[in-house]
Amino acid sequence: MTILICNTNLAVRTVACQVMDRPEVQYIILTDLDNVVQFFSLLNFPNATITKYQSGCSLLSIYKILSIRKPLKKLIDDNSINGVYYYHQGFGGMFNWFITYAHRKNIPITYYRVLGPYSVPLAKRSLKMLFFKYYNKFVYNADVNMHDGGGGHFTPILSDYFKTSNCIEEKKYEVLSETLAKIIDKILVNLNIRHNPKVVLLTGSVIATGQVRIEEYTAKIRLIIDSIGPENIIAKCHPRFSDEVSVEKSLPHIPSFVPMEFLLDMFPIYIGYGSTILSMACEKGKTAISCVDLMKSIDSTNPQRIHSYFANSSIIYPTDVHTLLKYITI
Repeated sequence: MTILICNTNLAVRTVACQVMDRPEVQYIILTDLDNVVQFFSLLNFPNATITKYQSGCSLLSIYKILSIRKPLKKLIDDNSINGVYYYHQGFGGMFNWFITYAHRKNIPITYYRVLGPYSVPLAKRSLKMLFFKYYNKFVYNADVNMHDGGGGHFTPILSDYFKTSNCIEEKKYEVLSETLAKIIDKILVNLNIRHNPKVVLLTGSVIATGQVRIEEYTAKIRLIIDSIGPENIIAKCHPRFSDEVSVEKSLPHIPSFVPMEFLLDMFPIYIGYGSTILSMACEKGKTAISCVDLMKSIDSTNPQRIHSYFANSSIIYPTDVHTLLKYITI
């Protein structure tokens, strides 16, 4: 039996292809995301079970920490596990602790990278930074490097020491086009997704994460939708956020729990803010447009961070709707 830790939406495509490629292997998929549970329940693979565990908890809640660890330990102790695969660079929470426990039980650990190296600079040394670093060490047994997430926020990224100390082997998983095609067919049949619109509007998370004020966001999104024509747009909300404004909610939708990575070939144009889907669309030769320069950010340094993050991508950054429309061919 093999365990796949799927606690990032960016890994769903890889995990689904792994399960379909090896029907003779029994998999346990661990996640902390409701949308991942929904998606794999939709696919209903006969050789996989999906289980959700809470991965984050407060340092003050020792009882909760221990209560989460107990079933994770039991999962390994009561089953014949021949391997653990994970895909996240950070944000693993209790799953990082689970990886270290599996290593202590001499179970091989494999890391499949789904994103390139993290390009955001390391956070400056401070009491707050050190607190979060050692919080990860104490609660999750994870050695992390703290990166500057902007706005006083820190992003923990698993360190090279975490990998070497747990004998983690990094590999690249090659997604087979024929496997992906079978999964896509299954999604389309089960959901009857309408895909006539030419433009995908990537919604959610911008307001909730405090990047743009709701008044600014609503005005600019309404202008974009009215200019393109709502009949030409289908929306895809971020799987972990639901902060859509009314004009977005009125559009036809791809269900939020369906990873957009499966459907990139279906649409020619993608419009979003800082979604990684924009970069993936570029890799597919699609037109990808970011609104980061079109909307006034709460944090004036945010646009530059997004530009830097996608520095190697051909994403388009219009400064006004008139320029944006030059890239829209209906």
